[in-house]
Amino acid sequence: MNERDIVYQIFNHLNRCSLIKCSTVNKLLKEICDLQYTRLLLNKYGNIRTKFL
Repeated sequence: MNERDIVYQIFNHLNRCSLIKCSTVNKLLKEICDLQYTRLLLNKYGNIRTKFL
């Protein structure tokens, strides 16, 4: 288990506003937040474009 796995598990428990705040901190957190945005969008909206730049 590496730091990405740990951060991902922590972010599973955050709401959208907290994810946005965390995504501005550093590159690792932004990458994990992008994964969480994808999870949130797929759960809420189903099959939509979820590729982030």
